[in-house]
Amino acid sequence: MKLNKEKALIVLAIVVIALVMIKFSGPKKTSEVCDNMLDDNSNGLVDCADEDCSDWPGCLPGPSDDDDDSADDDDSSSSGG
Repeated sequence: MKLNKEKALIVLAIVVIALVMIKFSGPKKTSEVCDNMLDDNSNGLVDCADEDCSDWPGCLPGPSDDDDDSADDDDSSSSGG
């Protein structure tokens, strides 16, 4: 009977070790690459929509296309000419 208990403990130890290995060998969190149109870190957000890219220069708001003080975006100077 003692042999069966030893076998059971060995099997139990193998199962526990296997479960621990599975737990810690899962997918690793990768960082978001901010210019490839992919969700690299598997959080459901792509590139500039991902908060990991909030400081990336390509995701920062750029200067306005409107170079005059008028409300329209006609890119003409307000002095006319």
